[in-house]
Amino acid sequence: GRVVAAYHSLTGQQMGKKRRGQTGQHTHAAAAVQAADFGPAHTAEALKQQGNEALARGDLEAAAGLYTQAIELNPENHVLFSNRAAVLIRLKEYARALDDAQLCITLKPTWPKGHCRAGAALYALDRYAEAEQAYTSALQFIPDDEAVIAALQDAKKARERLALEDEMKPVVLDFARRKQTGAQLIRQRRYNEAAEEYGGAIRAMEQLLERLPCAEASPLREQVQQLQQQLIVELGQVQAQAAAAPTTTC
Repeated sequence: GRVVAAYHSLTGQQMGKKRRGQTGQHTHAAAAVQAADFGPAHTAEALKQQGNEALARGDLEAAAGLYTQAIELNPENHVLFSNRAAVLIRLKEYARALDDAQLCITLKPTWPKGHCRAGAALYALDRYAEAEQAYTSALQFIPDDEAVIAALQDAKKARERLALEDEMKPVVLDFARRKQTGAQLIRQRRYNEAAEEYGGAIRAMEQLLERLPCAEASPLREQVQQLQQQLIVELGQVQAQAAAAPTTTC
């Protein structure tokens, strides 16, 4: 029905992309698959088993080709899409893997591996919030699976890290601008103005530290603290220069 139509639509789009920019890897894999002698047991299940064996020995291209032939014979089999998605993830073809995972979920929403495949593909595509949702869906069916729980935590941390980076960008830019302006003012011997800019840069670092999780012993936090201490030392030097600078009187 609709799943079969969706599969053939996706297959047509992917084949069109391959014709426009084919690297040759899939061509060799397809030739190897076509040359194989499947005999009378040329069925989707036999092809799936052949794909599993190819995957076990690390021949990812052949495994993907075998699963594809099996899908052509039985496009209603959710396991085939799940298996091919797993191979495509290892081949770093994450967008195609996500397509397969979504078709797998459509065919069998209660199959946890489909949600896991989607989560892995979404994570690799830097779509962390969606990956988190996919792993949460998988845990509805396998709530005690430690690997999925760990993957969910990784997705959550990645989402939070990305959000924090976006939040930090304006502060980092403000710090860089103030430090650069302060250095220019020092060269011009405008020490009081330079001190003000350095003070502003230090305050920007303080804001940055406030936004970094205190419990997270990250190299980033240590680097920011070291930079802040360095700026404090430089500010002291600038203030000393300002105090020693001769004043002009009318």
